[in-house]
Amino acid sequence: LELIRLADEADSRDRKFPIMNKAVELEKSYRTYLHRGLAFLDCWVFDRAVLDLARALQYEKDATESIEKTEVEKYLVKAQKAITVL
Repeated sequence: LELIRLADEADSRDRKFPIMNKAVELEKSYRTYLHRGLAFLDCWVFDRAVLDLARALQYEKDATESIEKTEVEKYLVKAQKAITVL
């Protein structure tokens, strides 16, 4: 999805999240939930990261995505641990 690339290149959170929200709105998939979850994780919005990463795992990984489900599970655990620390 082109929107994921645009969000990755965005220079601020204010631009990144509207783009990722639009990507998820247009296509609910492993890839869109994964990348929005990672954006939340990078910004320390751990509760939303947990939700999106868990949603990503409910979908099949497509061939164009390089991040495997086992890695997503590790990110999910990282976000869950961060919630308990805060």
